[in-house]
Amino acid sequence: MTSQMWLENLAAFSLQVAILVAAGTALVHLFRLKAPSVLLAFWQALLAVCLLLPVFQPWRQERQPIPVAAQQVFETSSLPVLPEPDAGITLPAGPSARPLRFPTYATLALVLAGGAVLRLLWLVLGLLRLQRYLNRSRRLAVLPESVRDMQWSVGVAPEIFFSPDIDTPVTFGWHRPAVLFPDSFIEMSAGMQRTIACHELLHVERRDWLFIVLEELLRSLFWFHPAIWWALGRIHLSREQVVDRQVLKVTGERGPYLESLLHIASLRGRPAAVPAPLLLREHHLVQRVALMLKESKMTRSRLIVSLVAIAAFLLWTGTYATAWFPLTAPPVAVPQVPTPTVASTPTPAPEPVSTPATAPAVNPAPKENPEPKARQQEPLRVGANVQASKLISKVDPVYPELARRARVEQTVILEVLVDAQGNVANIRVIQGHPLLDQAAIEAVRQWRYSPTYLNGQAVQVLATVSVPFILASDSSSRLSNSTMITGVLGGVPSSTTSQGVIIGGAPTGGANPAVKPPQREPIRVGGNVQESKIIKMVAPVYPELAKRARVEQIVMLEVTVNEEGLVSNVRVIRGHPLLDQAAIDAVKQWVYSPTILNGEPMPVVATATLIFSLTPRFTLDADGFIRDPEGAPVSVEKLRENQGSVQITPAPQVSFDLIQQTLAYLQVQGVDKVRLNSQAYVYDAGRLFYLAPATLANPSGAGQILVRAPVLDIDINQLSQQAADALRPKFATGNATTVLSFTICVDEAGQIVAVQSPGGPFDVPELVTALKQARVTTPGLRGNIAVPTAVKITVPVSIK
Repeated sequence: MTSQMWLENLAAFSLQVAILVAAGTALVHLFRLKAPSVLLAFWQALLAVCLLLPVFQPWRQERQPIPVAAQQVFETSSLPVLPEPDAGITLPAGPSARPLRFPTYATLALVLAGGAVLRLLWLVLGLLRLQRYLNRSRRLAVLPESVRDMQWSVGVAPEIFFSPDIDTPVTFGWHRPAVLFPDSFIEMSAGMQRTIACHELLHVERRDWLFIVLEELLRSLFWFHPAIWWALGRIHLSREQVVDRQVLKVTGERGPYLESLLHIASLRGRPAAVPAPLLLREHHLVQRVALMLKESKMTRSRLIVSLVAIAAFLLWTGTYATAWFPLTAPPVAVPQVPTPTVASTPTPAPEPVSTPATAPAVNPAPKENPEPKARQQEPLRVGANVQASKLISKVDPVYPELARRARVEQTVILEVLVDAQGNVANIRVIQGHPLLDQAAIEAVRQWRYSPTYLNGQAVQVLATVSVPFILASDSSSRLSNSTMITGVLGGVPSSTTSQGVIIGGAPTGGANPAVKPPQREPIRVGGNVQESKIIKMVAPVYPELAKRARVEQIVMLEVTVNEEGLVSNVRVIRGHPLLDQAAIDAVKQWVYSPTILNGEPMPVVATATLIFSLTPRFTLDADGFIRDPEGAPVSVEKLRENQGSVQITPAPQVSFDLIQQTLAYLQVQGVDKVRLNSQAYVYDAGRLFYLAPATLANPSGAGQILVRAPVLDIDINQLSQQAADALRPKFATGNATTVLSFTICVDEAGQIVAVQSPGGPFDVPELVTALKQARVTTPGLRGNIAVPTAVKITVPVSIK
């Protein structure tokens, strides 16, 4: 098997595995599998099936004919047979195959092998580090009584050591297992010692170290495959959750166990990068604590039905995945069957007949016409001989009030179907936001285009349009003056990169003198024009003046990319004076892959969208993972980069308890300036409150949760007069009318613990003090249970 075929098979196998792992992840969430033992068996079985895919599936095998050295000749006359070509006869050379230029495939194979070797070396270094820890550790003459009790309870007695080099317990070894405890273990309470020792001894009893070494070997071999890493991460998390439940079953001490986990998490010492079971992995803490605090049970019948359904769907998915991306075996050499040649008496060729110059030319006999193609019914994309439609009537969307209050800014990307008359017949959301999608759809549905023609006939076409929703710096909502039309009824859906770059847009531009201008008229992506991809991206430098002014905005640029993939022209579509030049300087350094039209590189036009934000924005998913805008998990170190100031948006299905546990964990880790971007909750003074009144989705799937607002004894008229008296000196030159909004946070005991004020020029400390002293008649209620609740009140102010 050649290196090219090997790499192509590896790519096909990687895609098959990615599809199966993605399907397995979705099915686990769909069927709400929560039992750790079931999840551990599921992920181990799925990983085994993925690794055995090359064995289970049929390989595609081509047959390669081998030409026969000589053909059989049958004589039908006395004429001699023509001799076969020998060394003295020169045959014309056929077209030779284009050789593969080194080092395309060979280098890629070396990179993959080199990465695997480096990962294996890392594994060996981890084993050596374990040995060094063991050599520097010490034994105690008498083990603590809590450890000895757990040895009797679990039924194993490995060698116990205490090391000054680690901050979390480590268990390793298979034939002669050993447990390393940190020196701080001696100073812990008896309950914490019991639970930690039980955890490590259960790892020994289960022989988990052998499985972890095998998993690390797989991680080294497939270091490039994120789906394999994801599956291995799920296996590790499920294994730890299984051990957690066994610890609680053996010890019955939930509080000390949670306390020990938080104590280990608070130690910011040496990371234990070793191939061994660790008591705590930082990114798994939230899920493990959440599972221990909330018992999840599933009936046996429901579990069996769910597993059968999951297995059936995965079988169906694997069948199609192997069919879509088949593996190819080396071709089989099959001898070519020779065709007999009959040598008969040659017939003299007829003499050529001259044709008068005035005679009409004789056309050769036409070939048999193939079956006529069916009339095109599917919608087309602009390109080739399809004339581009133009937008002749546009309706701007209305910024939803709820999105404006929540300060939601995003670009909604829609795929629209335009009929032969130029009307928008169908709309599909490609990328958007729940608070903005409907407004964009209602506006785009009213747009009108000029008809699109193919060979003179009006046809229906597909378009991708982008509708930016942007809040102005004065907090009033505004929309883009020129809603971006990507590809103008053509091209592929806009592709978004990690920096929010959208391919597509309209032409023009200020020239970049450092780059050669395009030699042809720029075109748009669409039809048979291959989409450009960014292969080098330079992030913009946030201007210092904009940082001091706290300017946060989206800058949209229109760029022209020449035949070499370099940006030659840049024009600002929408931006801010303090940010435009930084965006232009960054985009001028971007490099795209050349866009190909009919096999030739062509210049194209693109729209680059750059987001300038001072507060990092992340999301919290239902599994307790904090993810960046691209969906990748974020480490605590990343959250600390901006001095602990981050903005987190919880997914709608994330429960109150999980959000509260996550925020508490972030506080322990030093991320204490968290801004919660949610319409259902308020975070203040280190506590989480329901924002009432509200109807929330039940995370368990059983109906909805109704949260009622607390009842406050507040005189709004008195507060209005008090605010007017406090603000009157600031508006001495004239009259003013405004509305002040306050958020009052009430705990479950009915006490006001925090008041959020508007701030800025409308900050009235007297009102905040008065609101904190208000009387709460009834606390916030979820059903019949008092819960921490926040409520918003508005105070109208009229200054004369």
